[in-house]
Amino acid sequence: MTYRHASLAALVLALTACASSHDAPPLEPEPLTVVTVASPPELPPVMTSLESCLLAGGALVEAGAVHNDDTRPHGAIWSLAVAADRRIAVAADDGSIKLWTLDGFLGELEPGAFLYGAEVEGAQVPALAFLDDMVIAGDVRGVVSAWQEDGFPRIVGGTDPDVRIVAVAVEPTRRWVAHADETEGGRVMVRGLSDPVTFGPLPTTLDEVSGLAFADGGLLVAGSVAGRPALERFALDAPERVAAQLAPSAAMPVAAIAASRGGETVAFVTADAVGAADAALGERWLAAGALVPVSVDVTAMGGAVLAADAGGWLRAFAGADGRPLARVSVAAPVAVRVDTAGDLAIVASEDGWIRAFACAR
Repeated sequence: MTYRHASLAALVLALTACASSHDAPPLEPEPLTVVTVASPPELPPVMTSLESCLLAGGALVEAGAVHNDDTRPHGAIWSLAVAADRRIAVAADDGSIKLWTLDGFLGELEPGAFLYGAEVEGAQVPALAFLDDMVIAGDVRGVVSAWQEDGFPRIVGGTDPDVRIVAVAVEPTRRWVAHADETEGGRVMVRGLSDPVTFGPLPTTLDEVSGLAFADGGLLVAGSVAGRPALERFALDAPERVAAQLAPSAAMPVAAIAASRGGETVAFVTADAVGAADAALGERWLAAGALVPVSVDVTAMGGAVLAADAGGWLRAFAGADGRPLARVSVAAPVAVRVDTAGDLAIVASEDGWIRAFACAR
């Protein structure tokens, strides 16, 4: 398979032409309430273009788009991942995983047909990640697989048959994969792809696990305890105990989690709030109000938090104090990911559109 890489220069040239959304914008949202819990930290001064532009008052502007249903309908999008070279993986309702750049289609993977036989419909994939040239997929049948670019998979983990995988995360330096399932406590496992490392289930105190993220030598686990939001951190050199915990001041369980490259900013969303913590899981801020967030990501140096809001918005918040920075209308978003270079926020919508947003002043 030959990959074509999207040119940042081409994307910037396309900003003006693509500035309008494909759909009519939703009604103007009500103002949000942002409560800053801790004093704003000193974040790293060197920031990516997306961070620095947003913090300087820039606007989110559409820079490109592709549609997942190019040759046939695949149904609603389940999950999204973005590689360092801006390859985009999209898992859909029919069990397919399609690979894209913003220039066009690259290829298609069919984990359901390969792993379970042609007589079984595709297994939907709630969790996706890129690790080097591999696509890591956690599916509803309890299998975690690593797909090479030639389309041949390697089974790297899993649980009991038909026990849904709810989250995967990758640690690129050690080449480790973590995964969690829908059982009580999440049965969180960590496995090495280049070495025989395997440990877990981690002794989390969470009743349900909904998100995982590696950050700065640790693994972050998000979910709930007795229906309340909860975050935990495990040190990778001492995974037998919880190293830090946070019970955010939100009312709902944590639905998704993300962290900046060095772990300076840890962001999370619940069913009605967006929040952030520091590397030690000290709560920084919580934004609530007219919000229905479904996905979150953090720019590379932690300066901005991007949240996809099911009410029809992509929102940007300052990572240090939570002040709203920018928003742009996006129809029915289900996932947001910031590319590794930090120039683009890529959003997948339920209707099959994958849109890239840059910041312009």
